[in-house]
Amino acid sequence: MQHHPLKIPEILALVGSFIHLWAHNNNPCRPSIASARFEPKTLVTCLRVSKSWYKTLLPILWYGYWTSDTMGSIPREVIRRHSHVLRVLYLDQCPPITVEMTSFECTNLAELSVYVGVDGTEDRQRPKAEGEAETAGAIQGSGEVIAAGEGEVSLPYEKRLVRANPGIRNLEWKGFECPNEANTDVVCPVLDVEDFLKLDGLERLLLDHWDCSKGRLEQVLGTMAGTLKELEVGTNYGFQAEQLKEGGDCGWVLDRLESIKWYSSAPDEDYLFELVKRCPNLRKLRLQVNHDGWDFSCLTSHLRTCCPKFDKLRLHATRTTRHMDALIRDSSRSGFRKLNLTFVDSTDMVMGLILGHAATVEEIYLSPHGDSGDANNYLRLMVECTRLRRLVYNPLGVCFAIGFFRILEQQQWGCRELEEIRIQIGAGMSFSENPPAVMETLLLILWYGYWNSDAIKPTPADAIRRNSHLLRALELYKSPKLKVDPGPFTLITCLQVSKVWHKTLLPILWAGYWSWIPEMRYIPARTLHHNSHHLKMLYLNRFTTGDIDLAQINCTSLVALDIYVEGTRKESEGGGGGREGVMPLLPVKRLLRSNHQLRTLGWNGIETPAPLLDVDDFVGLVSLKSLTVDNWDVSNGRLGMVLRKVAGTLKELVIGRMYNVEPVFLNCEDFMLDRLESLAWPDFERGDGDKTLSELVKRSPRLKTLVSFAKHSDRGLRRLAETLGTSCPDFESLELHKFLQIQELEILIRYHSPGRPQLRKLHFAVQSLEDGGHRGLVAAILRHASTLEDVYICRINHGKDASVCLRLLTECPRLTRFAFSARHPPFDLDFLETLKQQNQQRQQATWGCRETLQELRLDPGSFYLNRRQTDAERQEKAEILSEMGWEIVDKDEEDDEPIDGARMKEALELVCLQMLEGLQLLILDQITFRRVPL
Repeated sequence: MQHHPLKIPEILALVGSFIHLWAHNNNPCRPSIASARFEPKTLVTCLRVSKSWYKTLLPILWYGYWTSDTMGSIPREVIRRHSHVLRVLYLDQCPPITVEMTSFECTNLAELSVYVGVDGTEDRQRPKAEGEAETAGAIQGSGEVIAAGEGEVSLPYEKRLVRANPGIRNLEWKGFECPNEANTDVVCPVLDVEDFLKLDGLERLLLDHWDCSKGRLEQVLGTMAGTLKELEVGTNYGFQAEQLKEGGDCGWVLDRLESIKWYSSAPDEDYLFELVKRCPNLRKLRLQVNHDGWDFSCLTSHLRTCCPKFDKLRLHATRTTRHMDALIRDSSRSGFRKLNLTFVDSTDMVMGLILGHAATVEEIYLSPHGDSGDANNYLRLMVECTRLRRLVYNPLGVCFAIGFFRILEQQQWGCRELEEIRIQIGAGMSFSENPPAVMETLLLILWYGYWNSDAIKPTPADAIRRNSHLLRALELYKSPKLKVDPGPFTLITCLQVSKVWHKTLLPILWAGYWSWIPEMRYIPARTLHHNSHHLKMLYLNRFTTGDIDLAQINCTSLVALDIYVEGTRKESEGGGGGREGVMPLLPVKRLLRSNHQLRTLGWNGIETPAPLLDVDDFVGLVSLKSLTVDNWDVSNGRLGMVLRKVAGTLKELVIGRMYNVEPVFLNCEDFMLDRLESLAWPDFERGDGDKTLSELVKRSPRLKTLVSFAKHSDRGLRRLAETLGTSCPDFESLELHKFLQIQELEILIRYHSPGRPQLRKLHFAVQSLEDGGHRGLVAAILRHASTLEDVYICRINHGKDASVCLRLLTECPRLTRFAFSARHPPFDLDFLETLKQQNQQRQQATWGCRETLQELRLDPGSFYLNRRQTDAERQEKAEILSEMGWEIVDKDEEDDEPIDGARMKEALELVCLQMLEGLQLLILDQITFRRVPL
């Protein structure tokens, strides 16, 4: 028996791993940027499919925990319930919160990052008395805690956590400094060897802010000598180089260690010099140098003698150091493949040292603090480093000149395999040498590389033109806001796998073109024209339509087209449409008439004067389902004739501004819009729009949705209501965007469906909701209480709003969305309190929609604080949200218009009081609150 693939747990887990848990992030499991937001809604929905799906996908949902703004608001009991599943745990808070640590009962961690205090408790101070017993010092120094009055020893949660997870492969073990009351020195926790004894699979270790005296670091490294691949040593204290020298007690060798990152504020380079002698397979060294005590001559000798595979160096030196030239020139026996240098020495001197590795170097990152150096040296890099694949140049505090690029044009580059060149130019950049031409050249290079599979086309830069591999990413900054996006690199990479992949994926790459996307506007016209036959969707807004030569666009398979037409009145004069004999057919019209399989069409004229709507443009559109027409002259019944052409397939019709509309433009046309389900109607400046609308509704027996922007008369509303009631039995959605009087609105809602309740969606704008005058309107709405799912009310004048909203929320049991907006406060300040009091006093006032409501929006203008919020108020709101399980979606917007914390809490209490368990979004004065996904 053959099973469905998604019933096999391994396949389901693989599919689930591609569902994104983080917004604005390419990795579905781990956030790579600080601004990533935890949004697991899709995966949480999948968990609810079945028990099998829940069991398979839960480890993916709870793969890791990071102390980000979004995950930090997850309730502690939820974390505790699922912490046993976690594989990754990053608690980057200093000092750590002891109460929060109790939420993690992990035993299966592969990665852990945590801060550890001096003694793991709130009492952070380590005893300094010399006569203190050795045992007591060992106990407190190792982080253990003695319960006062009990004599009972227990470990702090951080240490308990690392010892309970022997499978950890990546450990970031960070202490934090605390002031000593006796003096101004800082106290760091003592490194405890016992914490590392069970970590027999550890591959990466970061140690920062520890007391490593008495040979503790040597003992720790000895426990993991056979597995450690990467070591990062931060600001630690108590190094003793003699412990590592020959003849010492340490007989271990880090034979699998490939990378060392060394950062320290103290002159402890002797320890590093001895450490590299025990790393025979070291390949990469990263040094952070911020003091003048370094002498690299000894380090250079040890690296060259003891580390034959060493070929990657990253040096960040903010001070001038001795023998740095020897480190770059002589430390690698086989020659460097990667150099990342931040330095204050002479740039020309450093460039000369790099050129000594021209035969091997593949990646170069340069960040000079001093002079920018001679541009000819950079040209030498491009010419002589034949294996160079990546060059990043980031001058720090250096005035950079555009003439740099002209130097690069003087000679053919030797780096034929170049993939990336990134040049970051600071605010001190000189634009005296025609910067627009340079910018145009660079952008042209970038987009030819992305959007054309052929070799690069001629550009003003000869040197760049002759490279076979194009730039993968080019970031040119003249200000912090100017940035070039690298484009769809992943898909383009797939195109290069084989001819079959190229043939299969190219139509996906060119499925659509949207001119309002800035990155797409940089695509060269030739490239767009060359690939236009693949297009399925083409969207050109009015500001960019003229930038593209539509005569060169060869689209015949479009299913969606949205475009602006700058037509002429002569072309469409007479009878029903244009005559090609009068003047040549416009390219935009030829484009429309060449795509008979269109399903969605936005056909927009250019204003003043509006062009004549040409009926011939719509001949042959046999599959059109959605039509938007805007800003046309529809005199002589043109609109009716167009609708007749598409009547058999049209499901959605949006009519925008129209000119010269005759009230009887439909009377002469014998057709029915049998499949039309949605109609959007404009506000005609002239003519009898109400009568025309009613006539169109009469011809649409399957109409379900009406969106009106028109200002209707009393007579017109009654006629429309009667027409809907007699001709549209499936009508269910009404949106009215013009402000109406209560009586006018009541007429339409009451008479459009006299037989049975059928409205599912009702949006309207009303002048006021005065006490007493609104009763008829509410009664008319409540006739549809059993079917209403979406209600939006906007009122412009003052009124008693609480009673109206309460009745709708109480008596409409199927509501999924309810929104109320008051254009002109004051809003009823007792609104929220009234709802709570009604619930406490009258059992029948409990909201009938509490099991179905998903979105509640209240925009009365009274939630704003009307001043800048203090740090204390911001912190208080964060605590309230965390406690009640909510978070703010866009925090920048809330910072601009801060919400009153007391009124916010009142609204959240109302949600709890009504037990709105299904509510996902709460919007208060346009600030969106989202329930934290559990």
